[in-house]
Amino acid sequence: MFGDLVDVLIPGNENWPSGSAVGVHGLLLARLVDEWGEAEPRLVAEALLAEGGPLAGHDPARRREIVERFEAARPNLFARLNAAVVLAYYESPLVAEAIRKLGRPYQLHSHLTGYPSRPFDPARDTPTHKRGAFVATDAVKRVDLSGLDLETTRTETWGTRR
Repeated sequence: MFGDLVDVLIPGNENWPSGSAVGVHGLLLARLVDEWGEAEPRLVAEALLAEGGPLAGHDPARRREIVERFEAARPNLFARLNAAVVLAYYESPLVAEAIRKLGRPYQLHSHLTGYPSRPFDPARDTPTHKRGAFVATDAVKRVDLSGLDLETTRTETWGTRR
């Protein structure tokens, strides 16, 4: 049932693998359980069944209709499910390779190495919105706090911990 569901959400084509082809349904089940508890997959299955599922045996148009009814009937549950499907899909090495074949840089763990970027060019990259301003460190003026009872403020705001 979950393989059919992810294939409605991400059917794939000649350039992109389907959701089930990259194992999204397995990752989806694990993510649902990890993030929302062991009952979550059952809730999804019951919601699909209530809207005319299971999806197997139906033509693509009827499958989409069932999933659309599920989304309309249980929008919060569907939103959690859909987010988990999309994240699992784009975490797949096969999908990363499909993206790279388009000539786009894509790394499964971009936070480790980042993406290539052009060096900063002030003529091109300086903000034009005219908000904010730079103040050199030696030109910063201190705020006069002499009139404040900092000990009382600290106790009232942060408690008595030290």
